[in-house]
Amino acid sequence: MTQERSHQAEASLERRKLDEVIEMFDSVTETLAELVHDMQSGKPVPPRQIRAQIADLQSAYFSIKKAEEAFHDKTGNVQREGDIDFDAIRTEIGRKLDKLRAARDAGGLS
Repeated sequence: MTQERSHQAEASLERRKLDEVIEMFDSVTETLAELVHDMQSGKPVPPRQIRAQIADLQSAYFSIKKAEEAFHDKTGNVQREGDIDFDAIRTEIGRKLDKLRAARDAGGLS
């Protein structure tokens, strides 16, 4: 029983860590969306700022992957209702990166 509680506590801690990473990811993607909107509306956006945000997004993505793997290593791969759909998150990250690449190519950013 104590071992099960310890396992649940570890899983809960991993879940909180993962939630923090996802919150950071959401913040970065929101900032990127604002930058893309600014670029599309003709407002000058420094390429350095875009590159920095893309780097932050990639870092958040790898943090999510690492936290996901640690979570599954400790809790197993059983997905329950209400669990995070990592496939959907990866798809969303891919869409956002594609959108940024398209905006970069259209705007002539390096």
